[in-house]
Amino acid sequence: MNTTKKILIIPFMLIFLATLISAGSVTTSLFYDSTTSNSLQIIQGQNAGVIVSANSIFESSMRLRLNLLDSSGNLVNNILDIQTINDSYSNYLTLGPSAYINTGNYTLVSIVTGASGQTDSDTLFLEVLPQTSGNNLPIITSVPVTEVNETQFFSYQVTVTDADNDILTYFLVQAPTWISMNNYGLITGTAPNVFSDYSYLITVEVSDGKDFVRQTFSIIVRDTNQAGDTTPPFITVISPLNNQVYTTSNVLFEISTNENVSSAWYVLNSGNNVPMTQISGTSFRNTVSLANGIYNVVFYARDLAGNIGQSQSVVFNVNLSGNNPPIITSTPVTSVNESTAYSYQVTATDADGNVLTYSLTTAPTWLSINSATGLVSGTAPAVTADTNFPITISASDGISTTTQNYVLTVKDIPGMNNPPVITSAPVISINEGVNYVYQVTATDVDGNTLSYSFSGPSWLSINSQTGRITGIAPLVSADTNFSVTIVASDGTTNATQIYVLTVNDVSGGGGGSGSRATSGGASTGFASDLSFENQNYLNQFAPKTAAEEQAPAAEKSKNLFTILLVISGILLVAILLVSVVFLAKKIASN
Repeated sequence: MNTTKKILIIPFMLIFLATLISAGSVTTSLFYDSTTSNSLQIIQGQNAGVIVSANSIFESSMRLRLNLLDSSGNLVNNILDIQTINDSYSNYLTLGPSAYINTGNYTLVSIVTGASGQTDSDTLFLEVLPQTSGNNLPIITSVPVTEVNETQFFSYQVTVTDADNDILTYFLVQAPTWISMNNYGLITGTAPNVFSDYSYLITVEVSDGKDFVRQTFSIIVRDTNQAGDTTPPFITVISPLNNQVYTTSNVLFEISTNENVSSAWYVLNSGNNVPMTQISGTSFRNTVSLANGIYNVVFYARDLAGNIGQSQSVVFNVNLSGNNPPIITSTPVTSVNESTAYSYQVTATDADGNVLTYSLTTAPTWLSINSATGLVSGTAPAVTADTNFPITISASDGISTTTQNYVLTVKDIPGMNNPPVITSAPVISINEGVNYVYQVTATDVDGNTLSYSFSGPSWLSINSQTGRITGIAPLVSADTNFSVTIVASDGTTNATQIYVLTVNDVSGGGGGSGSRATSGGASTGFASDLSFENQNYLNQFAPKTAAEEQAPAAEKSKNLFTILLVISGILLVAILLVSVVFLAKKIASN
């Protein structure tokens, strides 16, 4: 190969190396705040805290998306979709019932895409279990106190309602060391000195002994050196425009402020806070990818003194197909007496004449909707005080969806008799010749004295005052089933529990497998099935394998390799440039 050919190769090598360097690299990570595992089980109605982050090398911008998928891989909810010009991003998100809606298995997937097209993803698994039959979850009704000045005393009383009047216990799952909570849900502490406004994450858990709910919020400790400014910034919404119809899925979110601010964010359809990309001290912009539908967005900005400004609500429509979304024209029924039937007929119109279907996006379990007619119905539970339930109704024409939000109040009626509720799970299996004992427990929100009765085999008897069932199982030649019906009465209304009791033939080697118990409006007991539990959940929720434990280290190694590769490329370019100069001088001398 002559000298001229050698020289011609050099530019091609330089182009290759420049392309390699400019390609950049992006990574994303997902973590649960309550476990180191990538799988989590929660009960319907509970929240799941998720930390999502993204990082980049040699990328001018990143797009980060967080999607919730069902067990079939279909998109359930787009939790997060942001564009950032920073080289790193991290955010704490709370997934509540409005995100996952139904019970079942879900997958959380974070996807980050760099400007060069480089992508990375991470995955978490979530299983939403149904609520324990017969038990009502506690409801946290108080709104957290989220600010305190440095060195000042902080106090927040967590208030909770429980329709079952269960004894409640309170826990601090996550909190700074200067925060504590007593047995009655009172959170107190003296804020530390800070050099600038500082945020602390708090997670409170309330349990009724059967299920639990959590409330996660942030406390901002204010630097009082900036306390002289109490005027919040004024926000001007440039885009989207109010009542505007957009025919593209990518909608520009842009605002400006009347003063320099430290951060800005928006809340879309009452969802999570989504940070905005800062263009200047007074300008913020995001491009958001949206599907067909009607949207409501509110923008927020925090100035350097910690004051938060809020924009007016902007309502706009995304219509990608030229389809007219349905319009809900009915006014909801917003109150019902306890233990009384509730009914609300949803009516909607569609300019295109499309067939409409209805669904309850957010609702208590005692409500249901006819998907074809839009009739919402159910029987309100017994309550000890007026209780609010958030309701979200969706009407869809198959292309666009319209929602209606309202609060339904179940009113406590003094003097109204409410039926008792059997809360215990029956003993459904016993060996022959063994003493049988089952303590029936029941509650009555009215405080009425309860009496108990039953129908069943003659070898069993019940204490009418305590509800204790006893007897000696007879000798049987084979596993034998007996039907048992228990009635708890307050003198006016009854609660019934029906189950099958299996007497096992010990001498014959038989063994009853047990039977599910059903209860009219009462709790449901069932025999433990460890084999089912192991077979169906071992793979998903087992402890991490050695390979899984080493995955973070492997990821760090991958990132280190990328950095070393880039540095090596830069050194090689430098060497090649020196070689070009040397060859040029040699050619010139020849």
